[in-house]
Amino acid sequence: MMEDVRPCEPVPRSLSWKKQVAAALAGIHTDNLAGGGGRALPIPHAEEAYWVRVTTALSVDHFERQCAEDGRFAAEYGSLLPRLRRRGERFVQDMTALCREGTSLTLTHGDLQDREGDHVRCRRGRPMILDWGFTRYAPFYIDLVDYFTQEEAFLYWEEMRCLGLPLSRSDFAERFRLASAYPGFIYLYPALASFRRGSAEKLNRLLSLLCGD
Repeated sequence: MMEDVRPCEPVPRSLSWKKQVAAALAGIHTDNLAGGGGRALPIPHAEEAYWVRVTTALSVDHFERQCAEDGRFAAEYGSLLPRLRRRGERFVQDMTALCREGTSLTLTHGDLQDREGDHVRCRRGRPMILDWGFTRYAPFYIDLVDYFTQEEAFLYWEEMRCLGLPLSRSDFAERFRLASAYPGFIYLYPALASFRRGSAEKLNRLLSLLCGD
């Protein structure tokens, strides 16, 4: 079904709104948990090759190309390239392990941004999640790590517990931490584009996320 979503209300900036979004995501995710009675949708699974693509062709390869083409950029940022490659390798291992574990594998949006994104709107006072063009069967944590802080994400954990997912708070926090590099890779190319237009703010934020540990 198609619907015109232009007449939407301003998105609230409150914890109660984040709780509503957490409940909406939890409902979608539990309905589609792989192996848990969810509906088998004809969408691709995020296997190891997908995570390799996220951390190379969609992100760090562009960073390396920028270093090769812009001497000033290379002088300022080029020393980070080996760390980005290592971070990518570790992220691939972590996400591949989560996928094989299977307990969090579900239909994911894959592009839920809090700061610049426009994919969670408010319609008649309720969340409406738009544009599922980046969807995969993947660990549900990737839908949380850019939209929620880790503390806010426990709103989602509480909703999932209410819906019957037996996951300890500590296990949830650890898996959230493992997935936390996802926005750094998935939005690195747009950040490079912003840098070329004269703004380094987003690039610096993502590099801090990826290279700060």
